Amino acid sequence: MGVRELACRLNLASRNFDKAADNLARAAQIRLCGESLRQLVEGEGRAVHPAAQAGRLPLDWHARDGQAHDADGNPTGQTRLYLGSDGVKVPLVTAAEKQARRAKVKAKRRRRGQKCRPRPRAKAGADQRYQEFTIVTLDDDAQEHRLVSVTRGDHEQAGRLMRRDAGRVRLD
Repeated sequence: MGVRELACRLNLASRNFDKAADNLARAAQIRLCGESLRQLVEGEGRAVHPAAQAGRLPLDWHARDGQAHDADGNPTGQTRLYLGSDGVKVPLVTAAEKQARRAKVKAKRRRRGQKCRPRPRAKAGADQRYQEFTIVTLDDDAQEHRLVSVTRGDHEQAGRLMRRDAGRVRLD
């Protein structure tokens, strides 16, 4: 497993980037500060995002692999997939929170006393604290195979996502 993959996996299970950096130091003896880990993880996310948006990430299962089971848990010889959809509210970083974080980092850099490279221009923060996202899932009877996609679009975008994912698992 590569260092980048390990860093991303450990970050998923951590509350924040500093904790994930501590876990990475313990697990792989790789020392990074929380900010460096954040940049690495976000960079990996940006790299894979276009492929995920286009549905080009490879799947290791298809609809024919979703064996249906009877009430006793025995395979029936048929296939069955479940399509689910749920709306969730996701917390976002507001513009005020971003400004507060930047001010904190700026003060920390000043305390260090060394001349640093200027920070990149701040990206715009969210205008609201929460935004609704739609989660679309396709899974089989035993939940051994699962495909999860997310959109922040409306119900029409969620429908397009459902059709795209059905095609990806060869449900058509």
